[in-house]
Amino acid sequence: MGKDKKTAKAEKKARTAEKTQRKESKKTAKTKKKSKFADHDVDIDVVLQDYARQQEKFNEITEIVHDGPPSRRVNATLVNNPFKNELLLFGGELYDGKTATFYNGSYNIDKSEWRKITSGNSPLPRSAHQLVSHSSGILFLFGGEFSSPKQKTFYHYSDFWSLDPTTRTWTRITTSKKNPSPSARSGHRMVSWKNFIILFGGFQDTGAHTNYLDDLWVFDVHEYTWTKIEFAPHTQRPEARSGFSLLPAADGAVLIGGYSRMKEGKNSRGIVHTDIWLLRMSSTLKNIRWEKRRKPGFAPSPRVGYQMVYHRGRGLAFGGVYDSLDEEENLESTFFNDLYAYQTEMHRWYGLQLRPPRQRTRKIVEHRRQRGKVADDELLQLQKAIEQSTGLDDDDLTVDVSQGNTLHEEIKLSMELPHERFNTMLAVSNDVLYIYGGSFESSREYTLDSFHAIDLVKLDGVRTIWETPIEEERWEGSASETESEDDEEDDEEEDEEEEALESGHVLSETRKDSKSTRVDDPGSNEPVSTIDPSLPIPKPFESLKEFYDRTAAAWLEVAMEKSRSRGKELRKDGFIRAEMHWWDCREEVRALEDKMDEEGDLGMGEVVEKDIKTSQMGKRR
Repeated sequence: MGKDKKTAKAEKKARTAEKTQRKESKKTAKTKKKSKFADHDVDIDVVLQDYARQQEKFNEITEIVHDGPPSRRVNATLVNNPFKNELLLFGGELYDGKTATFYNGSYNIDKSEWRKITSGNSPLPRSAHQLVSHSSGILFLFGGEFSSPKQKTFYHYSDFWSLDPTTRTWTRITTSKKNPSPSARSGHRMVSWKNFIILFGGFQDTGAHTNYLDDLWVFDVHEYTWTKIEFAPHTQRPEARSGFSLLPAADGAVLIGGYSRMKEGKNSRGIVHTDIWLLRMSSTLKNIRWEKRRKPGFAPSPRVGYQMVYHRGRGLAFGGVYDSLDEEENLESTFFNDLYAYQTEMHRWYGLQLRPPRQRTRKIVEHRRQRGKVADDELLQLQKAIEQSTGLDDDDLTVDVSQGNTLHEEIKLSMELPHERFNTMLAVSNDVLYIYGGSFESSREYTLDSFHAIDLVKLDGVRTIWETPIEEERWEGSASETESEDDEEDDEEEDEEEEALESGHVLSETRKDSKSTRVDDPGSNEPVSTIDPSLPIPKPFESLKEFYDRTAAAWLEVAMEKSRSRGKELRKDGFIRAEMHWWDCREEVRALEDKMDEEGDLGMGEVVEKDIKTSQMGKRR
């Protein structure tokens, strides 16, 4: 027994030692773990530096000169930078006959030099989105679409972004359930009004069918919140649509045209909208309403796929396409390359025509010089009297009234507008209209690679900055199929030409007639004057600068009567009113200039030449 007790005691001692050893092992392991954690604490600066480098790489913005123009694309956005003379191009897509490619890079142009801007923190590739500029200098992007390479499936975005054009920094604006945002869509339109961004319409392609939208949303730039505007049932408002134009106006926004589809049994038909609506806004977002407008003036013929860009109280439209069915139910597409303007305040259409630069020799008569000098002296005396009464000073106002833009002056002018197309991208910078890209269909679909500029003050022609001929565009479709289609098209064209010659008609004349449809008054050929006769009227061949120099005193009086401004703000208000009135009168004064050229009446031009020589303000630009 004693031996057993000794054995038991030894075993107990061994267990105690084993237990102690296990404790020591745990303690050692715990110490090692602490030591490892301590080492990790020591290396945390390195880890954070790695994270910082990754974040910098993610947020890094590179801007390099691009070798040649951007790649061909459609349904991108081209927006003017509010801070300087450059255009920002974002997104778009290209279909080459086999696959569709989408882009998310940005380009900008300044002095004809394209630079590619890349950033890790930028929106994903997309097309048919909207990017608009706000008066704060920030650009806002919403929505768009992305598809599989074979375009069998589509994805619509609902993300919302802001872009600082100065730093090139993208920031995603998030929303919550308490603050919902518009649903995913493409083909919608946005416009800036005061401290709001207005969004309307668009469509969603579910694969089985396409849903067109008619909802109206407003984003508060100060509060960073979305508000959906609800209307009472049966309230008059635009039908659901996409691909329309939305222009800013003093009271809100103007909606023009668009496209949608209507179901008719198992089939559906396309609807080309030609109606015009004014969205009358309110700063409190209450009592917002739609008001339908007439279409006075020379409205363009029905079409879709034309883009409008805002410029000094008017929207400028170029191109478009109209699809129709012939007697055999075959689809025929008519493409346009005409240029129209719509005055948002007067609600009136008119066409814009290019005019070759005038080259005239003027004989100045001495007594007319003296008569003009006396009139100028009287105006200067009146202006000084008004300025003394209001405490103005010539140095209180610095306003750039330069006409046109010297950019691309070295490029040869053409009196032919760019090739017919639709879905082109338009932008205006320094009174120059830029026309970029677009689509055209003949034997197949062409994505045009061209960039043009038109001086909106002179309208003296088109400057082609670059252009790749259509026949040189690369197409990945079957060569045999393309050749057979071309042969069939040539045969059809020959048959059409023979039939036209036999019937005594010319195809180009028929097409021209289809473009010149007048909508408002078929019995009248003359537009009704919209110039206010109580305000100073610009003279023929008189620039904005010359007009303001001549009528500054009158505009000061108008500003004193209609505004509460004082000091330099009063003079600034007067110039703004003169500038708006000069643009309002522009087309009718142009018509008078053309008439004077035809009749050889140079009397008014003589006074303008005298003004140029005596104003001491430099050459007319």
